[in-house]
Amino acid sequence: MRIKLFIVFIFFCGQMLFAQQDSVTALRVPELKQNQAEKSIFWPALLIPGVVQVEQNRLKPAAFYYFTGMTFYYRSFYNLVRYEAGHDKKYLTRFRADLGVAGLIHLSSTLDAVYASHLGLGQNWNSDPFSPLPLKSPWAASLRSAIFPGWGQVYNESYIKAVIYLGVDGYFLYQAREADIRYKSSGKSSDREERSKYNWYFGLAYLMTILDAHVDAYLYGFEKTMQLTVEPEFGNQGILVGISYSF
Repeated sequence: MRIKLFIVFIFFCGQMLFAQQDSVTALRVPELKQNQAEKSIFWPALLIPGVVQVEQNRLKPAAFYYFTGMTFYYRSFYNLVRYEAGHDKKYLTRFRADLGVAGLIHLSSTLDAVYASHLGLGQNWNSDPFSPLPLKSPWAASLRSAIFPGWGQVYNESYIKAVIYLGVDGYFLYQAREADIRYKSSGKSSDREERSKYNWYFGLAYLMTILDAHVDAYLYGFEKTMQLTVEPEFGNQGILVGISYSF
């Protein structure tokens, strides 16, 4: 069962990384293509709650739907594992209740994404190089990496960083999980310390992934949009230093 859930999780992650390509067409599309755009919105929204809201630059609804929805999905999975371990019916009841709440949140997220697309509520981020705003949304990049490590780097077009952060975060999480399994089977304090160590490593790497995405979004395209040139100028008063910039 765990192998099947792991395969489904990997499939969802892959769909999430490419969800922006499927959903961006729904932002301010012509009326004749509205139905087609809403269909492209529907499937990514049905896979993971809050993902399409991120692409629509509606970050508060995105954070709410994703974190609350995934919290209840995790609770339902946890209660299911506890029920299968001891067949205690209270865990089965909790599993059904949590899964029902998660399903309602997920359904609400899907309807919200489709309805927002229908009304044209999605907002494109700043693309004017002369604007004081960065070319990429820093908070959108941060939220992407919080949802899935490396997704914010993909948004910032830093693909090598995305692979590195995904690998590092995944490695620490895997080691923490393995140490937890060993500790539960042996009860050794060394395994518990190992688990705590890798949990701390994962937490720090996870925060670094989010921070890097936030900073990179601020700096995205900076070297392309502005070039500073320092050059000498010869005049009657001697040699002057001139600084010019071009976009």
